[in-house]
Amino acid sequence: MIKITELRTGNLLNYDTAEGGILPTKIDWQDLKWLDEDAKGFNLVYTPIPITEEWLLKLGAQHYKNRKDMFNLSGITVVIDKDKDLMCIKGNLICELILCHLKFVHQVQNFYFGLVGIDLIIQSLVGGEKNKI
Repeated sequence: MIKITELRTGNLLNYDTAEGGILPTKIDWQDLKWLDEDAKGFNLVYTPIPITEEWLLKLGAQHYKNRKDMFNLSGITVVIDKDKDLMCIKGNLICELILCHLKFVHQVQNFYFGLVGIDLIIQSLVGGEKNKI
């Protein structure tokens, strides 16, 4: 179950449509208000997006050479481990190491924002509706 403390505007979640489809959707302030007022109803419609190689690439990550499980996301080393948890490792000149386990796209977005202070640009945004990707 998604909690209000886990999300920011702009986070991506799957939206389960009335027709039975699933659409990746950007969360806005109205969605956060709905989650705050009716968490059960919100969680019936929205679900986290599991992190995959495809999603890492949409978030702007690039493969390291000869490493299918290792990516560079704007200077942050990202590894998908055997359990499919996302493991983030950030290194700099002082050999700073941050190790965390993330499972969902919105967690990667929030982790990146916490480290860098800017939002990730989603590579596959399409025009038209503001929150469809």
